[in-house]
Amino acid sequence: MIQGLRNLPYKDRLKRLNLHSLERRRARGDMIEVFKWVKGINKGNIDQVLEFSSQDRTRGNGYKLEKLRFRTDIGRYWFTNRVVNDWNRLDRHVVSAESIGSFKRRLDESMDRDDRWDG
Repeated sequence: MIQGLRNLPYKDRLKRLNLHSLERRRARGDMIEVFKWVKGINKGNIDQVLEFSSQDRTRGNGYKLEKLRFRTDIGRYWFTNRVVNDWNRLDRHVVSAESIGSFKRRLDESMDRDDRWDG
């Protein structure tokens, strides 16, 4: 542990070290993986991993995903269901990025503006 941080609460230690919470870092990584699937960077059949919503795509980000129904908790908390709500909340500007680098920059800017990412 770094000297002087031992007795500080978690959020204060993060702030002092200029770091983001584990929750935010996990969500960021999840969004990057979804972006790779949506843009075809990850090889494989996207239909086996993610399901696009059949709802009207004129609202939201244009790449809306749909949660699958599972009978067990394992399925409910699976990556593909865990990411749907966060992905669907992203702005069209973020998900329409042409490269991973620009997506990451736009995602970071979006996350910085929205407190819900820092738990």
